[in-house]
Amino acid sequence: MFPTLSQYNRVIQQLGSSAFSSLNSLFFIPAKTSPIKIYNFGSGSFAVVFKALENNKEIAIRCFIGSDNDYVERYRKIDNYLSNIDESWKTNIKFLDNEIKVDGKYYPVIKMDWVDGKLLNKYIDINLNNNDILFKLQKQFVKISNNLEENRIAHGDIQCGNIIVQEINGKLKIKLIDYDGLYIPYFSGEDQKERGRSEFQHPNRSYFGFNEKIDRFSFWVMLCALEALKFDKTLWKE
Repeated sequence: MFPTLSQYNRVIQQLGSSAFSSLNSLFFIPAKTSPIKIYNFGSGSFAVVFKALENNKEIAIRCFIGSDNDYVERYRKIDNYLSNIDESWKTNIKFLDNEIKVDGKYYPVIKMDWVDGKLLNKYIDINLNNNDILFKLQKQFVKISNNLEENRIAHGDIQCGNIIVQEINGKLKIKLIDYDGLYIPYFSGEDQKERGRSEFQHPNRSYFGFNEKIDRFSFWVMLCALEALKFDKTLWKE
């Protein structure tokens, strides 16, 4: 059993980087300062995320919540596999065991790059009338889809909330975040931990094998939606 969100928030609020074994040069950034300081920037079923500065670089600290110890082992293997992958879509992660001390006991954390940019739906909303940008997004998605499979990886939950679009020197760059449902060869033959958001997934996904091909339908949904938006902008409001 892992600590709760409020327990992590209390420890970080009171002790900051002193609560960590090796990450002792962090400066934590509160998500809210009024009426009280709240440090967590978001949480899901299995983790809560905090934001910090390390040597003037923004990073994310992801702390495990709930009671599923399988996710710890999953992230240990994901870190090991992704450490040998150098692709533009990847968000760097590092698994750190026995790192944060809560009520006298140490727990693992995930250290990740903090990815700036706009979530896919926000980026499309801003650039809806620019068909050239919509086409560039399509090209990027085809490239990423092919690259994931070449590396024997599937994200598992391809949807707007897990895709961040960056503009760097006038060029689009897409980052994938949240690796809870990631497939890598270590997990061959295992059950899927996540099913992804239903509107982006094939209705029969539960019956598919867990492999590097499970993202195909999600990418097709987005490619088709972007193609339709080139011709009919009113679809976006629907």
